[in-house]
Amino acid sequence: MVKELVPQLHEPEGQNLDAKRVAEYLGITIEEMAQILDTNRSTLTRHPATAKLQDKLGVLAGIIASVQGELEGNQELTRMWFRTGNRRLAGQTPLQILKEGKLEVLARAVYRMETADGL
Repeated sequence: MVKELVPQLHEPEGQNLDAKRVAEYLGITIEEMAQILDTNRSTLTRHPATAKLQDKLGVLAGIIASVQGELEGNQELTRMWFRTGNRRLAGQTPLQILKEGKLEVLARAVYRMETADGL
């Protein structure tokens, strides 16, 4: 499957991913996004599209694009997926995995899920 970009995750005038927009898309708070990105809230408030966050935001955007693609582009189902316990994640929710700082772990798990039998 080809992952499609999720335009809503990018800053309006530029190419960079915007942490505030990613948080809004997932329906989480700026505090939760700061925890996921291992940064402080003030950085996200003042500079949500800063270059220093683009690598982590890129991984997260890739996960979102993969999940959304599997769920036929449905944002609400994508949000639900992040909040639903998953047997492949030992019953944890993807959002819990992210909050534990395990972004790469979730990225690998989503890849395995995609290439096996779906999410």
